[in-house]
Amino acid sequence: MSGTASTVIIAYLWNSNGMATWCMEAAHALAEVGRKVLLVSSEDAKLPSQFSLPVLRLEANCEPPRGWLDKMKRECHRVIPGKSTLLHRLEAKLVAEGITPSAYLLNSSDYFDPSVRTFQAVVGWGFPTRLGGYVGKIGTYGGWRLSRSGIRSTMDQFGWYLKDWRAYRHADRVLAVSQRINAELQQSGVRSVLVHPGTGIQAHPPALNARSSSPPRLLIAAAELDDSRKRVEWMLNALAAVPRRDYQLTLAGKYSDALKAMAESNNLPCTFIGLQPRERLQELMAVNDIFLFGSRLDDWGYVLVEAMAAGEAVVAANISPFDEIVGSAGALYQWDDPRAFTQAVFDVIDNDRAGKQLAAYDRAQQLFSRRAFADALSVALPSASFPISVA
Repeated sequence: MSGTASTVIIAYLWNSNGMATWCMEAAHALAEVGRKVLLVSSEDAKLPSQFSLPVLRLEANCEPPRGWLDKMKRECHRVIPGKSTLLHRLEAKLVAEGITPSAYLLNSSDYFDPSVRTFQAVVGWGFPTRLGGYVGKIGTYGGWRLSRSGIRSTMDQFGWYLKDWRAYRHADRVLAVSQRINAELQQSGVRSVLVHPGTGIQAHPPALNARSSSPPRLLIAAAELDDSRKRVEWMLNALAAVPRRDYQLTLAGKYSDALKAMAESNNLPCTFIGLQPRERLQELMAVNDIFLFGSRLDDWGYVLVEAMAAGEAVVAANISPFDEIVGSAGALYQWDDPRAFTQAVFDVIDNDRAGKQLAAYDRAQQLFSRRAFADALSVALPSASFPISVA
C-alpha cells in the first residue's frame, strides 16, 4: 500500500452502527471528489461487498486485560480520558506503510490525542452538549439503580462528557452533525462547523409519484426490533389502538416471538422479515412509501436520511436532530404521545403522500447527499489536504 501527504485518514470503523456508516460515507464522499482517502477498520468489521476504497485493518485493543489491576484500569478509562493508544499505533503503522497523513477524521472523541500533531477533526454527535444532556441519558441506557449496569451507565455517560469536551476544546476542528450541536459548541468557543452526514443512496425521482401504493406501504427497520431504545413495541401498540388497518407494515430486524405475537393478536397488517443485509434494506426503502421511526436517543438519524434519499416520507419524533433532518418531508410527533404518533402516520397517508415522498428525496439530495457531505468537509479540512476539486 502506498500513499502521499494528501491522504485523509478516516477512523475508526469497528461495528455496523451509524458511526460506522459515517466512516464509510465520509470515505466515499471524499473519494468521489478526487481526494485520497484511507479507511481504518478493525480486523473483523464487515464492509459492504461493493466497498472498493483503500482499507487499513487495525485492532483498537490488542490484548485482553490481565488480572484485576488491568481490568480496573480499563474500567477507569470509562471516566478518565487517557492517551489514544489507537492513534499512536495507527501513526506507527502508517509510517511503516509509507503513508503520511494530512488529516485524521475521527468518528469518536475517544480516538482524539492531543500529543499527535497531525490535524484532527472529531465528529460532534451528542445533543445537548451540556452535562445535563449526558446525565439525562443515564436512566435510559442503564437505569437509575444501584446495580452493575446502572453504575456502568453512569460511568459511561460521565466519561463521555469528559472525553467529548476534552476533544471539543483541543481538536483542530469539530464536525457538528446538527445545527443545534454546532450552535452550542460555537457559543462555548469550540472550533466547530456544521457537517451533516451524507449518504450515497439515490432514488429515481420521476418514479416516486407512481410508486405511492394502495394500500400504503410502511417500513420499520432496526437491528433489534425488541431493543427498547428503538420503541418498536411502542409504535405497534399505538397503531393497535387505532381501528384503521388500511396499510401494510413491513418490519425488518431481529425480533422475538412475543413481539410478533403481539402484532398478530391485534390484527395489525404486519410482515416480519428478520434482519436484512444493508443492500436488501436499501431495496426495501426504495419500494416502501413511509418510514416509521420511534427512537428518541439517536445522535443522528442515518436511517432517516437513507429512507428519504430512497424516496420515503418519514414519521419521526419532534426532537433534535430528527426535526432538522425531516423538515417538511413527512410528519413529526410529540415523542411520548402515542396518539400524536398515529395522527402523524395517517396524516402522511391521507395528505399528499406522493408529494411528501418527493420532498423527502429533494431534501436528502440538497442536504444529505455525498456531494453535500464532501462540500461541507472541504470547509472543515485544512486547505493543504483538501485542494479545490474539479466539479
